[in-house]
Amino acid sequence: MSPFFANKGYHPSLQVQTIHKLISILAEKFIVDLIDTHMRLKQAIAEAQARYQDLANARRSKTSHLPA
Repeated sequence: MSPFFANKGYHPSLQVQTIHKLISILAEKFIVDLIDTHMRLKQAIAEAQARYQDLANARRSKTSHLPA
């Protein structure tokens, strides 16, 4: 459970939807940067999960094939 969920009771929406044309070029740049940051963070999380999975799998013992 995230701290935000614990305090507010719901998960924050991190997706930016631009239905209307943005008035400010700075606002548009901010949104593009935010989306880029989210994509990089998702990639970093996926890579970390893969590393942890590899380490966990290396410590697991092989299961023996038991006769049926």
